[in-house]
Amino acid sequence: LAVDEKHERQVALKVLLPEVAEGIALERFRREMGIIARLTHPNILPLLDSGDAAGLPYFVMPYVEGEALSDLLAREPQLRVDDAVRLTGEIADALDYAHAAGVIHRDIKPANVLLVARHAVVADFGAGRDLRGRHEESLRTQTGVVVGTPYYLSPEQVAGEELLDGRSDQYSLAIVLHEMLSGALPFSGRNAQATMAQRMIADPPPLRQLRAGVPEEIERAVLRAMARDPADRFATAGAFAAALLVRGTANADATSTEPRTAERGLVHPSTEAATSPHPTTSLSSERTPSVAVLPFASLSRDPDDAYLADGLTEEITSALARLRSVKVVSRTSAFRFREPVDDVRMVGDRLGAGTVIEGSVRRSGSRIRVTARLVSTVDGHQLWADHFDREMSDIFVVQEEMARSIVDALEVHFPGHPRGTLAGVGTRSAQALELQLRGRYAWNKRTEEQLERSVQLFERAIELDPEYAAAHSGVADALLSLCVYGVRAPREVMPAARRAAERALAIDPTTAAARTTLGCILAIHDWSWAECEREFERALALEPSYPTAHHWYAVNLLVPRGRFEEALAHVRQALSLDPLSGVLAASLGIVLFAARRYGESVRQCERTIEMDPNFGLAHYFLGQALVQLGSHERATASFERARELSGHSVEIISALAHARAASGDQERARTLLEELRRAAADRYVSPYLIAQVHVGLGAR
Repeated sequence: LAVDEKHERQVALKVLLPEVAEGIALERFRREMGIIARLTHPNILPLLDSGDAAGLPYFVMPYVEGEALSDLLAREPQLRVDDAVRLTGEIADALDYAHAAGVIHRDIKPANVLLVARHAVVADFGAGRDLRGRHEESLRTQTGVVVGTPYYLSPEQVAGEELLDGRSDQYSLAIVLHEMLSGALPFSGRNAQATMAQRMIADPPPLRQLRAGVPEEIERAVLRAMARDPADRFATAGAFAAALLVRGTANADATSTEPRTAERGLVHPSTEAATSPHPTTSLSSERTPSVAVLPFASLSRDPDDAYLADGLTEEITSALARLRSVKVVSRTSAFRFREPVDDVRMVGDRLGAGTVIEGSVRRSGSRIRVTARLVSTVDGHQLWADHFDREMSDIFVVQEEMARSIVDALEVHFPGHPRGTLAGVGTRSAQALELQLRGRYAWNKRTEEQLERSVQLFERAIELDPEYAAAHSGVADALLSLCVYGVRAPREVMPAARRAAERALAIDPTTAAARTTLGCILAIHDWSWAECEREFERALALEPSYPTAHHWYAVNLLVPRGRFEEALAHVRQALSLDPLSGVLAASLGIVLFAARRYGESVRQCERTIEMDPNFGLAHYFLGQALVQLGSHERATASFERARELSGHSVEIISALAHARAASGDQERARTLLEELRRAAADRYVSPYLIAQVHVGLGAR
């Protein structure tokens, strides 16, 4: 335990002692640093810093104010079924992420699972193995060497096999779940060697013989995950967790009289939340091919043609996102790699993608030439390549042909999505297409000026083609954004945004973006919860890989309805689809804040700031959580930094004034209140922001 003086926080300092700082121990220590540095996931303990001091290597991790799962099991040998399944799902989510990044843990056990407010965080990747060869280990040449804790090893680990994969971790996780439910390990012997031998020759005892009330479906899933042959297990840890949730928890503990209390980690603020018919289990599935569409390079001489390359990239991303059998990384994360990269393996690591699509666009007069190739991020090999020469008016045909070719190259089937409707409804007006792509290009800038410009561009596209669904959807998104960012009053833009979204859906009912926007409007403007939920569910059915749908569903409907666990699951799913998004990382902190888990919210916002120190929204919500914890001085500093980064946003001025007032600095708070009132003379300032300052001043 140490103190990070720069950030005034407690941290965990891991140091390799001099007597073992050589050979395999040193290699393992450095390997663990390298592995953790690549893993950024809410359920994995992150690396904050590393270095050498007087020749001794060390690394820094967050100090977890909690306990290990092993400590909890020492006090409570048998956990509630739903608690055990929930923790298993969180561990599985972390493992799925690590496996997608090419890392297996190899030592999953209760002692390596930390509990933060009863939520699981996987730690200690010291035995981990990087399947992509970045951290070679000398143990590899020692045939028969067993790495891991004997009581939780998979049969293939016991046999000393080298070619392990994620199903080995799945086996260990199943043992942990068996222990959480039964209070005992499935195999036992006189010593560790005898215990390891048992799993090579014997089957695990049925759970329901050890504990009455365990659903048969859960027992069946555990036995499958503990199959001796990896081929007989679930394809992924996530699929194992999904089987537990889908099949077992609906009736788990149905007859239990134990209260669902905050101490048990299961807070249900309302009857609706407790009986929600919308489980989070739909977010997990068998491992599917994952792809990131990198920004296409514009090879045209005219710099204004950059919109065409970006627009085509976005359209291909959207077309592929309609397919349930492909996990598509969001454009916002993929667009971080606008500049060419030499090593696509690094891109795969950062984005969690097994393949990337890259290409170029060249426009000459009315003709366009598009080249594209599909590359494996595991070994850098090209899997597919093609080029398309078309008239500009046929760009949607080019898009659909490319999407189909890429899907075929991935050997993916897409049931429920006939080939003829893959790309959606477009336009035959080249000029309208150009205006729509320029509008999206401007909208993605997210500045006040560019949002206003995007509305104009979308409306001009509609003038040329009134039946152009994408342009109507663009108007809806732009107007909604102008409201959310406080540029225009809700009464001015929300009805118009709704009309635009409904018009887009009347033309093309398969437009997931328009359904997501409509769902958001129904939530934050109309408060029409049932209708809102239907729209979000339709959007997610249309495009399971659309992170904005998961994000807005979580923060705009699930949080207000008190369904916090579902909200967290959807934000985490959005993060898996858009792993480099600061907005989504901060939104995880926002959901924790709304659930009144302020300490966790602070830590999540701090992680987001570590990713991007200049991200104002993270500083803003860090300040909000600190206010609730009574840390007014730190909160004020966070709001000041957020204000500096945001260009003096009125929302942040209001929060800063509230914090000043709460800390006793009423004079400064009143000065900021007057600043808000002056701003309201020239632009829209929500009355809520004025009220928030009055609350801080005690003027109720």
